[in-house]
Amino acid sequence: MAMNLNQNILESINPATGEKIGAVIVSSKEDVKKAYEKAEKAFETWKEIPLNKRLKLMKKVKRIILETKDEIAELITLETGKPLMESFSSDICASLDALVYYIKNAKKILKKEKIKFYQPFLWGKRAWIEYEPLGPIAVISPWNYPLSLPLATIIPAILAGNTVLFKPSEYTPLVGKKIKDIFDTAGFPEGVLNILYGGAEVGKVLIKTPVKKIFFTGSSSAGKEIMKDCSESLKPFVFELGGKDSMIILKDADLNLTVEGAIFGTLFNCGQTCSSVERIFIEEDISEDFIKRLKSRLEKLEIGNGINENIEIGPLQNLQQYNKVKEHLIDSLDNGAKIVIQMRSHNLNKLFFPPTILTNLRPDTKSMIEETFGPLIRIIPVKNWEEAVRLSNSSKMGLSASIWTKNIPLAKEIAKKLEVGTVWINNVLYSFNAMQCPWGGVKESGIGRVHGKYGLLEAVNPKLICMEKQRKKGEFWWFPYTKDKVEILKKGFDFIFGKGILKRIRLIPAMLKWFIYYK
Repeated sequence: MAMNLNQNILESINPATGEKIGAVIVSSKEDVKKAYEKAEKAFETWKEIPLNKRLKLMKKVKRIILETKDEIAELITLETGKPLMESFSSDICASLDALVYYIKNAKKILKKEKIKFYQPFLWGKRAWIEYEPLGPIAVISPWNYPLSLPLATIIPAILAGNTVLFKPSEYTPLVGKKIKDIFDTAGFPEGVLNILYGGAEVGKVLIKTPVKKIFFTGSSSAGKEIMKDCSESLKPFVFELGGKDSMIILKDADLNLTVEGAIFGTLFNCGQTCSSVERIFIEEDISEDFIKRLKSRLEKLEIGNGINENIEIGPLQNLQQYNKVKEHLIDSLDNGAKIVIQMRSHNLNKLFFPPTILTNLRPDTKSMIEETFGPLIRIIPVKNWEEAVRLSNSSKMGLSASIWTKNIPLAKEIAKKLEVGTVWINNVLYSFNAMQCPWGGVKESGIGRVHGKYGLLEAVNPKLICMEKQRKKGEFWWFPYTKDKVEILKKGFDFIFGKGILKRIRLIPAMLKWFIYYK
């Protein structure tokens, strides 16, 4: 990405080659204001559109993505640098799955929910919950998964009757534009999905508008700043933030499988995944054997321009991220870390950072505390699983973790002790592509959930409606208060909430008196 300040142009740059692949105009403050006004106006009619009609339009989005998947995947690879296989397996797959899931389940999730009153003093009353749209909402997404991350929020938000102001990352504006084009082609009314281009400054202006909720995916530090801005108007938000995810390997684990899982978990999308494995805790008895196998496997990987279908490791997406990974590596080495192996990346563009295996890591270094978001494979031998859990939980983040062992009952117990939003046992990463699975973290890894029914319910207001026929007299507990009422109420508590069948049977006369008094 590069900014042409004279013309206020945002240029999209292929990180694998450094070539310009397109450009968009940066949104001004006035553009943001107009987009909000369009979204607000569109909401008044869109919220009244029956869900069946919204679903019909969303089915067209699904068809368009399926029919143009090759074109979209190539654009994602050109703009992010990720291998073509990953553009399909992460962005295209997760987006289609989100469409299928919400098209199939939106009616069931948003269906009016009846509430039953079990309390005797509330007999005759009816109540239900209706799920109402919030209004115009903001979706601010990052560059690492520029199609699937925003769509997983945009799809349920729009189906629920909201309108959306969408700001894609300044590093991947063309994929953002493609999303807008798809919705326009599908026939969504003007103002239902609005797009804004630019960096953090545009996002800050967007957050200041009267949008009803913020959905943000990005770093923990950026999330904290947005939270401050939201606090001024008590604006609600959903944050999916950074991770410092751990992989816990017990000595009975299948090492061949575990090595493959470690390679994939650390290097998928060149480590630029919020749930990438950033710390590998392995029992000391097998650590040397594991490192030997991991080194051998790393040497076989193909690094290069992801547009070639056999490439497995592409470049980092931008120079800022490259410098951060480099800083973490240098800091680790300055504090005694050792390089086991580093892949060669010569004759490639500067943004190709060589995947590197590190050992002898100190717990107080940047690489062990902060989210790296890059291809550093850190191995930390531990005495037992208890130490691994303690070190894993010592992080201020808590997005996900994985456990590798043949002892499934023990793995389930370890999973309960890990302070994270998702745990995988003998696998890694995959549930993000299964839209029925909720996604989010604890601690500084986020607030709220996306995906599944929880993601849809984040985009609505659950309104409780209570009703009964107009009565001739007021309620028992209304004014005036009397000593007789208090005594009846106390006995009513014993009857409703107390224990013992015989005792409660003896209180039936008092309850009859309550009903007579009430009548």
